[in-house]
Amino acid sequence: MKQIENTKEKNRICENEINMPFGQKSKDSGREQEKIQQADENFFSRLRHALGPLVPGFFIDLVDLITFGPTGLFLGLFLGAGAGYMIVSKTDLTFKQKMAGAAIAGTYCTMPFTGFLPVGTLIAAWARFHEKPDHK
Repeated sequence: MKQIENTKEKNRICENEINMPFGQKSKDSGREQEKIQQADENFFSRLRHALGPLVPGFFIDLVDLITFGPTGLFLGLFLGAGAGYMIVSKTDLTFKQKMAGAAIAGTYCTMPFTGFLPVGTLIAAWARFHEKPDHK
């Protein structure tokens, strides 16, 4: 609902700018531009909040898809473990926990018949769904 109001506000600002003589700006132009910028920042921060945790799971699923078939039996462990370690290295886990995460990702990418199952993305979505909301 708030996004609809922001869109209406943007349309109103654009109509005001069109009706102004060439080169002249309305008095509220600065404030209105700030409102537009805030609405855009709000949208992207909400998008990052919603999709940000899904990207690592999607990345593991992509590596799993690349290592489909006989290639996965040989390269899946190494590529999956490397991708998994890259992802968990961004967290504040201990070294042992990072290695465990990398081993799990490598094992997942090595297992046959998982290439078309988006398990990594589903786990990330499940974790995000069960996360406690941050009420301000």
